[in-house]
Amino acid sequence: MSLRLPARRPLVAAAALAGLLTILPGRAPQGQTEAEPADTLDLIVRVVAADPPTGTLELSLFATADLFLEEPFLQTSGPVNEDGTYRARFGKLPPGEYAVVVVHDENGNGQLDTGFLGFGGESYAYSNDARPLFGRPGFDEAKFAVTTDTRIEITLE
Repeated sequence: MSLRLPARRPLVAAAALAGLLTILPGRAPQGQTEAEPADTLDLIVRVVAADPPTGTLELSLFATADLFLEEPFLQTSGPVNEDGTYRARFGKLPPGEYAVVVVHDENGNGQLDTGFLGFGGESYAYSNDARPLFGRPGFDEAKFAVTTDTRIEITLE
């Protein structure tokens, strides 16, 4: 059984290739409006424990509860380092609350392979170490505040 990874938006893919990420048009983060000027901040996400250290890591940044796991605010991806880590930078973010989802696409097939009965496949993780007993976490469980330049670490399991 496999699940398809979220479709990447061409603007984000091109920006990621160029080493830049920009805010996609759409909904503003909580507490912000499109026309409201805001300081921009950097979010550095360090992913650790990608095992095996092969394939790519897909990171999706969500800015609102109603779009969580549906429509990412920003996305980026890159190859896993030999030590099982990856570092991503989301730049020019307005202050707000965000949540990150990481998927380890070990074999590079563009899908989250879940294995028999949904267990034993490729790994994934949520920011704030959100790991509910059943199902997926909600935005409130995975969210964190970005009020200054911020660094977080997410461990794959």
